[in-house]
Amino acid sequence: MSRQRTLAGLAAVAAVFGGIAAGSASGSTPAGTIVVNPMRPSAIGDVVTPLTGSALWLVYQRAAQVVAHASLDGESIPTTSDDAASRVILARRTDGTTERVSKSRVADTGWSLAANVLTAARPYPSRKIDWWNLTTHAHGTCTLARGAGYVSSAPGGLFFTSAHGRLDRLNVSSGHVRSYGQPINAGIGGSTAVAGPNGVVVTRSDVITKYVAYNRPGHSVRLRTRGTGGEPVQCTAVSATDATCYGFSDDDDSATPQFDLVVPLTGSKPTGSHTCPGIPAGSGRRAIWAAAQTLNTKSHCDNKTIISLAAGAKAVTATAPPVTGTPTSAYKKAVFSTIEGDSMVGATSAQHSHTLFDAPVSPVSIGGFALSAGRITDTDDQVDHDHPTHRISVRSRTLAATPTTLTAGPASVVGGDVDNQAVYGPAVAASGDATAYFVNGRQNLASTLRVISPSGVVTMPDVLAPDTSAPTVTLSGNRVLYEHAATGNDLKWTWTLRDLRTGTTRDVGPADQGGSAGASLWGNYLVYLHGRSVIRQNLSSGSKVLVTTIAKNFSLRALETYGDYVLVDSQLFDVRTGKVARLKTVIPRSPLNVAPGISSAGVVILNAAGFQLHTWAGKTVTLRSRAQVLEGTRPQVEDDAMGWLSTASNLKVAPINVPVAQPRSLGDPIAPASLVANGSTMWQPSIPYSTPLTTCTMTISQGSTVVRALPCYSSQAALGVASVSWDGRDGGGTLVSAGSYVWAVHASGTSGAALNPAGANADVGGAITVTT
Repeated sequence: MSRQRTLAGLAAVAAVFGGIAAGSASGSTPAGTIVVNPMRPSAIGDVVTPLTGSALWLVYQRAAQVVAHASLDGESIPTTSDDAASRVILARRTDGTTERVSKSRVADTGWSLAANVLTAARPYPSRKIDWWNLTTHAHGTCTLARGAGYVSSAPGGLFFTSAHGRLDRLNVSSGHVRSYGQPINAGIGGSTAVAGPNGVVVTRSDVITKYVAYNRPGHSVRLRTRGTGGEPVQCTAVSATDATCYGFSDDDDSATPQFDLVVPLTGSKPTGSHTCPGIPAGSGRRAIWAAAQTLNTKSHCDNKTIISLAAGAKAVTATAPPVTGTPTSAYKKAVFSTIEGDSMVGATSAQHSHTLFDAPVSPVSIGGFALSAGRITDTDDQVDHDHPTHRISVRSRTLAATPTTLTAGPASVVGGDVDNQAVYGPAVAASGDATAYFVNGRQNLASTLRVISPSGVVTMPDVLAPDTSAPTVTLSGNRVLYEHAATGNDLKWTWTLRDLRTGTTRDVGPADQGGSAGASLWGNYLVYLHGRSVIRQNLSSGSKVLVTTIAKNFSLRALETYGDYVLVDSQLFDVRTGKVARLKTVIPRSPLNVAPGISSAGVVILNAAGFQLHTWAGKTVTLRSRAQVLEGTRPQVEDDAMGWLSTASNLKVAPINVPVAQPRSLGDPIAPASLVANGSTMWQPSIPYSTPLTTCTMTISQGSTVVRALPCYSSQAALGVASVSWDGRDGGGTLVSAGSYVWAVHASGTSGAALNPAGANADVGGAITVTT
C-alpha cells in the first residue's frame, strides 16, 4: 500500500457497501502464510535477568527485548516484551543444562532458592506463594493465612512469619509447618530471613542478626555484624559456614552499600572490606560482588570491577566486562550479573571471571512495513543506541501469489545507514521500484526523509517523522507527499509534494489544518483539505474537483484515495469526470481509533468481526481478528496478498483470492525526450503502474510503422513498472535515422488490460526525438 500506516492512530469504521456477503473466519492462520524474517539477527539478545542462585542452580528470567519509541525526542528505550510467551523462568544446572521452570508466573517477586526448592511470592496483595522443586519437577501454590508474610525459601519448603509473629517453615510437599520459636519471636517485627543449607539467618530491623539451625529450632546464635562502625547490616546469602552480608549508612534509606562482610555462623568476628562495596553473594567462605558503579566517594572502583573477599583475608579484585544490576547468589562458586541486559558474567576470584551465558540473539522485530505492487518492504524496530554495530537497513522482497500460495524472494537492502545517520524504523513507504524511509529519528519532531527511485537518491530534511500519529509520507509512482517544517520553525508544518522525476517541490497547504489526515496522493491525483472543502486535483492538467464539504468543527480522521475513489473519514466517494457520486452505503463512524486503508483490492476496515476487506467487486473478506494484529496497526492489502504485524511483532504475509482493480498508470513517467542513436547510448524509460503487470511490451514507432518492439524487464513488470532499454536500433539491428518517434506501453494484469492515468482503456505513450 502506498500510504504506510504502521503506527497510525487509526479511526475505526464499520461495514460498507450495500449487498456484500459475509466474510470468512479469521481465527486461524490463512493457508500459504509466510513469516517475513529479517535478513539478519539483531545484536540485541533476549533480556536476561538473574533472579537467584545456589551451589546447584542459577535461576534467571529470559524475555524477548523490544525497543520502544518513548517520546518525541526520538529516544529509543529497550524494554522487556509483555508477550507472556516470550517471558520464561529458566534454571541452569551445574552441568550446564537448562530447564524451563515457568512461563506463567513471570510477575512473581522475591525469588528465593534453597537446595532444590525455588519459591516466589505473587504480586501484592495476593497471599499466594509459588514453589517449584527443581529436582522432582513438582510445583504448586501455597496460600498464606491472613496476616502472614513470606520471607524466604528453605530446603524442602519456605519461611514465613505467622500472624502471631513467629517464624515458621512450611514443607511444600507435606504441608507440615514447623515453628522456630521464642528466641526469634521476641523481635521478629521488621525482620528479614535468608535460608541456607543447614539453617536460617534472621536480621531484625537491620540491627540484630541471629542464626538458627534447622535441627535446633529453639536455639539461636547471635552473629557479630557490628564491628565495622555500627552501621546497619543486611545479609544476602548463607552457606554451611558463613553468611554474606553488606552494611549501609543509618541515614541512607536507599541502603547504598558501604562495606561487605563474611560473617561466620559460629558468632566469630567477621571479615570486612570497604573496597568498592556492593551487594554480595556467598560462595563457601567467600563473598563475591560486582560493583556496577562508584558507590561512594571513598571508593576507587569502576563498572569493570569484581571483588572477592575470603573469610579472614583481604579483598582482592578481578576485572570483568561491564556489569549492570544486582548479582545473584553464588552458583558454581561464582557471582553473576548481566552485561547490557543480554549476557551474564560470573566471577569467582581474581582473574577468574568469565561469561557463563550469552543470550541467543533475537530476530529483529519489524518497526514498519509497506506492501506495494509485487513486493513487501520493512525496517528494523528502532535505532539501537546501545549496540552501535547494529546497523539498521531497509529491506525489500518480491512477492508472487496464487490463491493458495505465496512466494517471497530473498531480501535485498534498498537503503540503510549513510554517513552515520541511522534509519528510523517505524515507517517506510513503497511504490513500484521507489522506496522512502526516515533517518536520524525524531529530533525536535523533525527528521530526514530519504527516497530511492529510478531518478536517484534524494534527501529531504525537516520532515515530520511519524510517532504514534498517522503516517506523514505517501509515495505513489514518481511523486512523494510529506509533512515539512517551515524554515526555522519545526512547530509549523505544511504538506509538501515533490516530483522525483523533475526534482521540483510545492507546498500543498498547512498540515495542521486537517491534522495528519489533511492530504493524500495517488498517481496523478492529489486530494487535500482546503478549509472545509475536500479537493481533488489532477496533477497533470491542474484541474480541480470538489469531492465533498465536511461539517463545521468536524474532526477528520481519514483521507485516502485510490484511482477514482476518495475515502473521507466515514464515506467513500466515486469521482468520475468532475462529478461526485456517493455510494449507496456509508461507513459508519466508530469510537475505535483505527482508520481504514484503501488499495487496489478495496477498503480495509475494522469492525466487531475484526479487520475486513471490502473489495471493489462488492465482496467481504475477513482478514484477521483484532486480537491477532499488533495493537495500533492494521493489515495492509495490495493485489492478492495481505501483510500484518502479529502481536509478537512478526511480519506475516498471506495470499488472498480476491479480484483486484485493473493496472492503472500512476502518471508522471520517467521517459527521456531524446536519444542520440550511436549504438552505445541507451534510452531507459520507467513507467509505474498500480498493480503488477503480467504482460508488458513497449513499441517504438514512426508514423504507423513499428520500428522496435521491446519486452519489458520481467523483474520490473512484477513490481508494476514498465521498463526497457533501447539502443536506437530497429528490429533488424540497424540504427534508426534521426527524427521524431513515439513510444507506447501495451500491458495487462490479472484483471485485464492496463489503463491510462485517467482510467481509460488506452495505452500510455509519449514522444522521443532521435538524433545521430
